[in-house]
Amino acid sequence: MNEIDKQKEREEAERRERSRTRAEINEIIRQLNAVSRELDQLAEGVASEFRGIGSQMCASSLKSNADKYRQVAGQLSRI
Repeated sequence: MNEIDKQKEREEAERRERSRTRAEINEIIRQLNAVSRELDQLAEGVASEFRGIGSQMCASSLKSNADKYRQVAGQLSRI
């Protein structure tokens, strides 16, 4: 195998590795978005099913955490 063939082989291996890495990042983004949607739904449920300042604080905290998950997903999508 000559040097050009070896270089092509290395480049192809790197391309496959980048592709696998991108797929893993995309899966993590998908999961983060799913968690954020679930937290939003929980926040809505807490806000509608319970009354009082505790339920408002809980719903607000859940929404805040959902936003943080979305921010992380957004940062990962820029990689």
